[in-house]
Amino acid sequence: LGALAAAEANWERAALQSYRFEYRVSCFCDPAMLEWMRISVQEGAVTEVVYADSTDVTPPVLEGWPTVDELFASIRRLQNDGSADVKDVTVEFDASLGYPTRISVVMQEGILDGGAIYMARNLAPIP
Repeated sequence: LGALAAAEANWERAALQSYRFEYRVSCFCDPAMLEWMRISVQEGAVTEVVYADSTDVTPPVLEGWPTVDELFASIRRLQNDGSADVKDVTVEFDASLGYPTRISVVMQEGILDGGAIYMARNLAPIP
């Protein structure tokens, strides 16, 4: 099994449909994406997004924030279907639960502000 398949198998074994994790993106993008956010997922859908490191509350915009399953789907899309613009995708996974902890996307030369690093941490089930 490749690293992606092994990580997905670990995530599937965990069978978490309701969980909370912290997420941020390092990119030339919306400043809200640059902050660590705490994403709550209930029954596979994002239900709440708040700043992880402060008491600031984000607006109730839930679109665009990923679940772990959506992170896996993005990795597969980038690695398999890809794009002529994507040069490389590297991924690190949580050793026990298998969720992606770092997804680094490097764009081809000449693509300005296109690469990004997606990070996830501190995933815990919601009872």
